[in-house]
Amino acid sequence: MNLFDNAVDSIRLGVDDFRANDRARHLSAARNFYSGVLLLAKDVLIRSAPNADAQKVISARYKPVPDKKGGISIEPDGSATIDISMLSRRFKAFGLSIDEGPLNRLQKIRNDIEHHTTTEPKEAVRAAIAGTFPVVAQLFKLAGKNPATELGDTWQEMLEVKELYETELKSCKSSFAKVKWYRKFLETMPFVCSECGSGLVAQDKADNTDQQSIDCHCRGCGHKMAAEAAFVHSLENTLEADGHARAMDG
Repeated sequence: MNLFDNAVDSIRLGVDDFRANDRARHLSAARNFYSGVLLLAKDVLIRSAPNADAQKVISARYKPVPDKKGGISIEPDGSATIDISMLSRRFKAFGLSIDEGPLNRLQKIRNDIEHHTTTEPKEAVRAAIAGTFPVVAQLFKLAGKNPATELGDTWQEMLEVKELYETELKSCKSSFAKVKWYRKFLETMPFVCSECGSGLVAQDKADNTDQQSIDCHCRGCGHKMAAEAAFVHSLENTLEADGHARAMDG
């Protein structure tokens, strides 16, 4: 079985575990889905250099080795391969683009569930699947594959999860509708959970109008945030995302 088939199987297993509605399988869902997305990204890199040694394409570390001709060749240093944190840089080196934000959040969600730091593992996995949906679609496109064909019913399940997530996200955003913001741009600033990175952050009191009193909670992991902490974290996240986007644009 090749890397692409393994990626598809892992994504399917992750979604199946999520669908089982069994708390014990939520960790398995996060692990499998994370693994599948990472394998799919590695497959895209390998496809972009079809004549190269696959291990050299996805190796995490390299070392110079004498080539017995007075020069050196660059070889993999060990068997470790790239992880999510290395993907963006490797994709850029290969002339490819990938949105690393959702992938970093996926990694954090998996870690949070593994270390039992989230009280709502099912909601966290739902946020992970929905949040990385555009990236998964992009990776299939880069691989020259149709996700609906390759994943079958699993792709439809992911579509439904995404739609439910977007409905929940709309509800969260509406909880801030009555707030009288000090600056116009703050009206569209996305609030982000400081614990799990989910965008499913809602104001505790939807009838509140005071910007300084926007105490919030995350519908993804259950984390509560006081007004100032929620505002500062979300503003920093927005500025960081804008800075990264400008850097990627050169």
